[in-house]
Amino acid sequence: MSRHENAGVAGDGFAADDDERQDGELRTKYQDYCAAQIHEVILGLPDEEVYRIVEKTAGEQGGRGLAFRERVRIITEHLRENMPLPDFDEWADSYRRNPQMYDAYMSGPWAGLARGAGGSSESGADTDSAGSGDTRSPES
Repeated sequence: MSRHENAGVAGDGFAADDDERQDGELRTKYQDYCAAQIHEVILGLPDEEVYRIVEKTAGEQGGRGLAFRERVRIITEHLRENMPLPDFDEWADSYRRNPQMYDAYMSGPWAGLARGAGGSSESGADTDSAGSGDTRSPES
């Protein structure tokens, strides 16, 4: 069997490598999706609510004297634990069925791939003049 005839045969390593690459890409897209959802919520919270959450979560330290990064870590962790985000398998199944529904909301390394050069996503959703798009949940 020639090298070309052998490509894709079970056990040759090519299919497994491709599956691992696709799984890695899906996991990165999932993390980007979750980060975008958390980011949107943080931007929508009044400052007083952010401080209340940080103060409550930081406990005795009361959030006072915490560095900015520590405050961001606390609010992000709090939201990640309390938001109804799908687990990876649930999200991946939904993404495989309708990637365009999610690609329009990607922001991280996938933003350039999900949006066309004309300022709109592959799904036809317009982006703002900066090309940042809308990070609302696809279900919104």
